[in-house]
Amino acid sequence: MKLNVDAIGKKKVTVSEDAFFARLASNLKWLRGAYGLNQQTVADYLGVDRSAYCFYETQKCRPSVFTLKRLADFYELGMDDLTIKDLSESSF
Repeated sequence: MKLNVDAIGKKKVTVSEDAFFARLASNLKWLRGAYGLNQQTVADYLGVDRSAYCFYETQKCRPSVFTLKRLADFYELGMDDLTIKDLSESSF
């Protein structure tokens, strides 16, 4: 399945569903490390078990849109930043 996503600058980006969630997983792990957080801290914020949050980082489970929004808010990012950009290549 292909997803059409509105990205920064109103440019449409088409990515596969697998690539979308792979980027999300990578960004979640990178952000958590960049902020010096452990999985339990993020899981507590989301109101889920640590193992459930771990599944988001390892692509064993896909978060709901509501959870994606909560994660974006937690890291003070837009949802497109969280799911499309390679945050490990950006400067914070």
